[in-house]
Amino acid sequence: MITDILARIEQRLVALGLSATEASKRAGLNRDAIRNIRRAAQDGRSDGRPGVQTRTIAALAKVLETTPGFLMS
Repeated sequence: MITDILARIEQRLVALGLSATEASKRAGLNRDAIRNIRRAAQDGRSDGRPGVQTRTIAALAKVLETTPGFLMS
């Protein structure tokens, strides 16, 4: 699931011409927020920890001009 979320984030970054760092900062998150999501997707997060918090998705959705539902669908 986290790989699907990441794919939608990447899609919106390209569509808007934003870097991951810029989008993270505009969302009021740590500048490495999207990089951390990328790492979680690579790691597979099989350790039981959540890959990404709902509040992170909500903040990114605003900057990426979409909805949390789209990013999580």
